[in-house]
Amino acid sequence: MESREGGSLEIVEYGAERWIAGLAIFAVGGTAILCGVLLLDTFYGDSTIYLIYARNISKGDWFSFNPQEFSSGSTSPLWATILALGFILPGDGVIWAKIISFLFTLLALFFTYRMCNIVGGSKIVGGLGLVVVFYFLAIPGFLLYESSLLICLVAFLVVLTSWLIQFKPTWTKVWPVGVVWSAIPLVRPDALVVVLLSLLALIIVHRRERKSVLSLIGVFLLSLLPALLYFGYSYVTLGVPSTSGYCRTFAMRETARRVSGFYFSSSALELFSSYPLFFWLCFLLWGAVRRRKDSTYLMVFLFSALVIGSYFFMFSFVFPAGWDVERYMLPVVPFIALGTGTGLAEAWGLLSKRKYGIVLLMAIFFFLSSPVVRAAIRVKEQSERGLTFSVITERRIIEYINQIAEEGATVLIYEVQDRYYLRSDLELLSLDGITDGKIIPYLDSGDITSFLWRYQPRYWLANKAVFVRPFLAHSILREVVEQTGEREGSSIEIEGITFVNLRVSREPRIANFASYRQLYLLVYETPPY
Repeated sequence: MESREGGSLEIVEYGAERWIAGLAIFAVGGTAILCGVLLLDTFYGDSTIYLIYARNISKGDWFSFNPQEFSSGSTSPLWATILALGFILPGDGVIWAKIISFLFTLLALFFTYRMCNIVGGSKIVGGLGLVVVFYFLAIPGFLLYESSLLICLVAFLVVLTSWLIQFKPTWTKVWPVGVVWSAIPLVRPDALVVVLLSLLALIIVHRRERKSVLSLIGVFLLSLLPALLYFGYSYVTLGVPSTSGYCRTFAMRETARRVSGFYFSSSALELFSSYPLFFWLCFLLWGAVRRRKDSTYLMVFLFSALVIGSYFFMFSFVFPAGWDVERYMLPVVPFIALGTGTGLAEAWGLLSKRKYGIVLLMAIFFFLSSPVVRAAIRVKEQSERGLTFSVITERRIIEYINQIAEEGATVLIYEVQDRYYLRSDLELLSLDGITDGKIIPYLDSGDITSFLWRYQPRYWLANKAVFVRPFLAHSILREVVEQTGEREGSSIEIEGITFVNLRVSREPRIANFASYRQLYLLVYETPPY
């Protein structure tokens, strides 16, 4: 038996603590496998974009969306590269990519468990922390998002940072954390904040050791080189470090509230004050109070608090997320898992001595079961939406375009994952700029007419974006749909462009999926200027 200074937790690797950890592993592991199977044939539009990059990478066409055209529309170039392995293996590359995503999700859960176990000092901390991560990772992890890889790297970073807090950093000891520092921005650019705060924590601890500080700074600067090369090349080629990052930020700010000239979204606040996250944050603080005399854990807690606070600020003001905020907050989840697991373990250590063990066991059972069940229910709901690969890539209408489009034609599309089945000689022009950034100069003004004349797409696959995106609200595209959207075969001429409604979708709508509504042919006649 071992006692940890500064808290009541007695680290016991047998008895009730081991049963609690085992129950958590069994519940989360079994449910995770079930969720992965349920979501095997379910896809989301954003994450499906990775498959297009992955397929091109497997052919030696690195970081392209349209063939032979560089694109920084992949949020995570590293994840796209890993998924490319699925297209090198024999068989269906999409299925292999799903299997890779499934395996990485299980790895993320395992690495988080080990991180909580090592840094928290007990298997019970690992088991309880595992529940927290699964709650947030269940859907994005199995739906091809970069989330699982991100969780793996952040969990590694927490372990390495806590290790370097205890030992004098030298070049040989720092290089492993440098590898993780290097990888994280290539998975989620905003997670560079986590890297910077890790460096800051280590510099604060070793501020009196000049060689250690120089080693940390030197390795950090070297670790930035891969990200600088990728995002720098994007800036030189496309005018922005990341087209996906720029255009997603623009989309967030479109719907955000303005408070005294600043953008603001309450979504992060609502998430942090909701069940079960608020409950978990309370235990995170409790654990820090109980372990305040443990200098290593206290420094890790301060590191965690800075990361959580930074992300709360970022996605409330800098990138004011109005949707999908749980996924955007994923870099903080391993920190919450560690803190929550530690807090609950400390509560167990305190109350079990006072003969409240049965009550606490019931509370912990509720803690284990409720979030796992809630996550499983959400997964089941997603699996029943009918978002198969053919549906999410709109295979039917894309194959129709392949039949009628002349060689080298440009197709204007909002749901850019439709590129997957589009003929290789056809160019996809992104209506929101996420993959090519070509619309960026026109976003603020909403001058879609000039954009159309500049790139002259031959076909336009229209969807509800013209009604829900503010920058399209007063464009000619909305006017076209309003006047001809329900009349197949009708045409209208606006600003020297004739729009011919070739096909109207009769397929049933799926909630929260902007499937196509009309296919238009565009004929350019007399420029309006």
